[in-house]
Amino acid sequence: PYTTRFLSVLQTPGRIVLLRDMRYDRQLTVDLGSQIAYQVYCVASVALGAGVWGLATGALVRSAVATIVTGVVSIGFDLPSLRGWRKFGGLIRFGLSFQANWFAVVVREQSLNIVVAVVSGVGVLGIWTFANRLFQLPSLAFSSLYAVGFPAMANLLMRGEDPAPVILRSVRRAAIAGT
Repeated sequence: PYTTRFLSVLQTPGRIVLLRDMRYDRQLTVDLGSQIAYQVYCVASVALGAGVWGLATGALVRSAVATIVTGVVSIGFDLPSLRGWRKFGGLIRFGLSFQANWFAVVVREQSLNIVVAVVSGVGVLGIWTFANRLFQLPSLAFSSLYAVGFPAMANLLMRGEDPAPVILRSVRRAAIAGT
């Protein structure tokens, strides 16, 4: 988990630029590309006999592909800077409280993994994880809507445009993609 988080953190500047520029097509490219790489890698490695380890290392592949694609389609790879970090105290507090939700999701998922592994064994855990990942593929369209919905609506309202046609078109497309 720590290696995938390290790789995922490297995506942050590029993801922020894509969000601010409202480049949702490029965000979808990153998410879809990394998910496809993950699925192909996991299926191939499990088929070749890697079992649960194929799924575990698939998370590394997904993070690496997402990081590389984010760098290619956004700003490139910039080294982080801590210059002027003290001015962001309020923003950091907000970010930590916002991330508490994701921390709860991670705790829930890891608890479920532990229970499945203890009760049924590591083989069943591998099958459970693989099936769970397959069902997450249709939710990719909905998670993209979650990530971009608020900034897009704020931008439309700021420009004085009616958001109703955009909302209707987005919901229709997401419903089609999710089924």
